[in-house]
Amino acid sequence: MSQSKVTEIKNKMMRMQEQMLKDKDIQNKQVMSFNEYAMEVQKKYMQLESKCWYQEWCIRWLERNLLKLNPKAVLYEEDIYDAPKEVWKKKNDKK
Repeated sequence: MSQSKVTEIKNKMMRMQEQMLKDKDIQNKQVMSFNEYAMEVQKKYMQLESKCWYQEWCIRWLERNLLKLNPKAVLYEEDIYDAPKEVWKKKNDKK
């Protein structure tokens, strides 16, 4: 092989390696941006989950305290039908 052929092949190899490095850098940036996005989504999910847990805790706390004050209290509309007759009379008299 002639010297010019060898240098031409070396130059092609170097250009190919440079292009591969550029492509690898682009892929790394894409992966990093995806990971950043995934972490932001996870952070928002955890915040919403904590908020939801806190609201459920507040509801349970209110239910317990209302039932301590009035054990016969009807807290939910679904429970009206299971409530004692006295509660029904009081609710119907208010109308």
